[in-house]
Amino acid sequence: MNARVQNHITGRLSLRPPQAESLTRLVRAIEAAPELLEHGKDVAAVL
Repeated sequence: MNARVQNHITGRLSLRPPQAESLTRLVRAIEAAPELLEHGKDVAAVL
């Protein structure tokens, strides 16, 4: 997810700063481990 999309989501949902930070961390986690998005994956094993 690029910064433009992330900013759009943040604005559209009117996220407060802590929520926006959580979204940023989620984006980083998914970019670091894209296999988290696969169905049926054991998240604990991936991490």
